[in-house]
Amino acid sequence: MSPFGDTRPYVLTELGRQFVHYAMDEAIPRVEGRAGAEANSQGPQIFTPPHHRRTNNSSGRASAPAQFRRYADWVAAMPKLRADPISEADLVGFLDDCSDFGFEIRVHRELVRRGFASQHGGTYEDPTSGKPREFDIRAIRMFGTRVLHLAVECKNLRVNYPLLVSCVPRRSGETYQCVIQSHTHGRPQIVRLENSHSRYRIQAPVGKSCAQVGRAAGTGDITAGDSGFYQKWAQALSSAEELIRQALSRKRQRSGIVIRTLVFSVVVVPNGTLWQCDFDEAGRRSAGPFATDHVSYFVDRTYTFPATLSSQEYSMSHIEFVTIDGLVKFVESFAIPDAEDYFLSEGVAQEAVE
Repeated sequence: MSPFGDTRPYVLTELGRQFVHYAMDEAIPRVEGRAGAEANSQGPQIFTPPHHRRTNNSSGRASAPAQFRRYADWVAAMPKLRADPISEADLVGFLDDCSDFGFEIRVHRELVRRGFASQHGGTYEDPTSGKPREFDIRAIRMFGTRVLHLAVECKNLRVNYPLLVSCVPRRSGETYQCVIQSHTHGRPQIVRLENSHSRYRIQAPVGKSCAQVGRAAGTGDITAGDSGFYQKWAQALSSAEELIRQALSRKRQRSGIVIRTLVFSVVVVPNGTLWQCDFDEAGRRSAGPFATDHVSYFVDRTYTFPATLSSQEYSMSHIEFVTIDGLVKFVESFAIPDAEDYFLSEGVAQEAVE
């Protein structure tokens, strides 16, 4: 009879029988066997069921569908919580030391102190899926006729699970940078700057692979993963698309004035949690690993827009991985007239257009 009433019968389907068998005979022993183990440092992963399917094991018996096996692994990886209640002091400690939200506030306040109009938190429509997405921070700052847009995501890494970025010498095809110019007449123009005109110099170290690295509790074995951090920098790249649209829609303020806009995707991590290791073109380690505050990571992301906005594509060559100290140095480099980042100067931009 149905557990929801005494009069309505129910039928257990074949899929249901598989689940009951797997949950009772395989999943529960697996979970119980791992009950004393420490939780994975990344916590539970998002469970996405694959298509239903059945396979035969070595005994010839039909095994449970793959989604049940993955669900059991997910349950087994969940943190094992103590029974005592969380106190106010526990929550304060979490907010001060572990909370992503608290770290976002720190980054937001730092940008405001540096003269940015910063928006903390909000949603946008993902251009690929059409679904609403959240962003951490969007910031804008004017430097005369230059505009700096930042799409910022924050990842509150811990020193026992830092980010290691592996770098190789940058090739000539990876040195480009796009600038949006709003002209006196006509639509804004996307200018592609390369080589000596770009901030991304040939042969300088550029990130090509990254992973968080730590030691497993109990065994002390080295463990690494990149899924959590990848999600953050993918969000930063998606968030940047709307900022590019805004720049392409920007109208000139006065006749004869040309506004030049740069858009960067940035992921900010706490100080002391970003490491770099350099390799030569043959794959031999040439420097590091060493702690750093800024690594440019090659992504080669291209954005296309309706012809009403631009007939050109906007290409974002790199995403910036920075600590809080590195973020300050990065944004302040655009405020120094004689800094290396001179590619927005009148002469360089005009030469690139010609």
